[in-house]
Amino acid sequence: MATKKEVYCQQVLQPEGTVFSVQWVDVPKPVAAGVDARSVMERYFAFIRTMTFAVVRPTVAKSGGVEFRFLSSSLSLLTFAPPRYECERKRTAVHLDMVGGKLVQSPCGRGLFSMFTEEMEDSVKVTVRLDGFRPALLGCATPTLPRRLLYRLTQASVHKWATIAFLMRFYREVTGVKVHPEVKPVQLREGVKI
Repeated sequence: MATKKEVYCQQVLQPEGTVFSVQWVDVPKPVAAGVDARSVMERYFAFIRTMTFAVVRPTVAKSGGVEFRFLSSSLSLLTFAPPRYECERKRTAVHLDMVGGKLVQSPCGRGLFSMFTEEMEDSVKVTVRLDGFRPALLGCATPTLPRRLLYRLTQASVHKWATIAFLMRFYREVTGVKVHPEVKPVQLREGVKI
């Protein structure tokens, strides 16, 4: 029988009209040896492809950036600049700057998609974070209530639950223990819950 595992989560529309979304899980330190942000990113991209039955395909572009393409077409749902990596003593990170795509407001549709690993006392914190994102569904910096509801029921929910499912799979792959998420709300940023 699967046990519960805490996944910490916040999704808000920030005062300037951008989305902040963060989810993380703590993995026991002994089994998380060697896990870094690059490997988390690679597993996340493979998971997205599998979870969507290859409808969404993370692909490395000629520029070195990453595109989330629709099927095998050239239609990019999300387009990112080449990854930027950080490696400190107890923390690794990979950052992907959003530079376009059909799901992003144009021309101001920037944002930062990041993944982190951070050594804690007894665990490694594995985090997936989206910050400063302006979804096309919201339309502008001050979206109407119907647009916020549409975004919440579609893209925001898909992102949140796909990321939670990814973190649960990641935990199972690393530890060998099957777990079900126990979502724990956190508040790191101010904003309207989405």
